[in-house]
Amino acid sequence: VDEEEVGSFIAGMKKLFGGVTAKSD
Repeated sequence: VDEEEVGSFIAGMKKLFGGVTAKSD
């Protein structure tokens, strides 16, 4: 796994969690 893949995966997870927390608030 290269760093770019990890970075985009983390960015996607942050985006996903951000959407979840925004919805629950």
